[in-house]
Amino acid sequence: MPASVGGHGRLRDPHVLTMRPRLVLSALLLAAAPLCAQAPAALRVNVLRQLEFGRLIGGVDTDIGAASSRATAMFEVIGPANASIRLVFTLPAQLIGEGGGRIGLTFGPQSAAYSVNQSSADNIPFDPRAPFILKLPATGRVIVLIGGLATPSRELASGRYAGNLSLLVTTQ
Repeated sequence: MPASVGGHGRLRDPHVLTMRPRLVLSALLLAAAPLCAQAPAALRVNVLRQLEFGRLIGGVDTDIGAASSRATAMFEVIGPANASIRLVFTLPAQLIGEGGGRIGLTFGPQSAAYSVNQSSADNIPFDPRAPFILKLPATGRVIVLIGGLATPSRELASGRYAGNLSLLVTTQ
């Protein structure tokens, strides 16, 4: 049974961007934003941390690496021990400001990573732009991280910027 994760952000600082994950069941996005939801029986996805770019400066790119930053989004996937799961991200191409301003957002071949031991020493990078299959360890738990590259224009307008990021997790 699939579980999906998506997000948006609300910010206080005029140039701060937050992508706040939102959990939903199946492939549909809902308006509610629980921090955790449970799929029927065997598969669960918990949002542990949102993607936070922080204060952005016009014309200066901000790269949040998947395995190297406390600003990455972090998800916990729990399922049957040794089960194969499929991860599919839906990635935004831009972030939209309250006043209509836009910030480019890209993801590369190592923008995502997973860890079976919940240690930065064992992060295994993968490309979030394509479906990815992995085997859950004997514990039935993995951590999935994702970062990205924000590319604000030189004419960055003050305000709050947000985008939606979703993760669909299914057992194989």
